[in-house]
Amino acid sequence: MNKYYYNDTIDSVVKGIAEYKKDMEREAGYYGDYRITACKGTAAVYAMSQEEIDAAIGNTLSYQAASYAWNGNTMATSYQEETYSTDQLSEDYGIEASELGIKDKEVLAVTVLTEGEYIGNYFYVLDENTLLLYYEGVLFEAERIPEKE
Repeated sequence: MNKYYYNDTIDSVVKGIAEYKKDMEREAGYYGDYRITACKGTAAVYAMSQEEIDAAIGNTLSYQAASYAWNGNTMATSYQEETYSTDQLSEDYGIEASELGIKDKEVLAVTVLTEGEYIGNYFYVLDENTLLLYYEGVLFEAERIPEKE
């Protein structure tokens, strides 16, 4: 609130919250709607059957400033971000980062802070339109769904 000097009345605080939400939406480039398009690989040990992996492809996710949705089930949330070394990622999963579509030495890793475990609770941002989702040892690619014009 202090950033916008909206701290002297209730009305100004409400206006400040609106400005804060706008800032958050601009800052988090991964906010938006995504569709799982492919399985990019699995760790040496994973807990999904091939049928479950196949069934996940085509499902949709939505990341918004204060919510996360998996196939239409919306939950209130916040996000925790950290920079993750691609060398560590390769070591963790036994897959070279380049095979996963990662070109840089570091990638943004995001944890969705919700109750329960869902596909999309943990992901890596590959670029402005592509996420790499991790779930039960399986790595899925998710592509941004273009906004309707």
